[in-house]
Amino acid sequence: MVGAELRLATILPAGLTAVSLRLRAADLTGLTAETVVLLPIVAPQVRINEVLAVTTAQSLPLDQDGLPCDWIELSNELAQPVNLSGWHLSDDPDT
Repeated sequence: MVGAELRLATILPAGLTAVSLRLRAADLTGLTAETVVLLPIVAPQVRINEVLAVTTAQSLPLDQDGLPCDWIELSNELAQPVNLSGWHLSDDPDT
């Protein structure tokens, strides 16, 4: 199957490098085939690509209140989308 994906419905334990799956298929006559597939776990490859720190009141872009704002651009190096839920930026080392 080209372009298919397998999504797990649970969070995997930290440090896990692969998932083992047992696949079994049966046809209408009762003939079965079974195999074990070891799938590597691929970590998201999200990188900070560009940063703009506002240094003057005349800097662009402007936010919804017309004020200059800082921004970053993220780059996803993988072919599939990366879920960024729970990710955040902070200038507070304790958060």
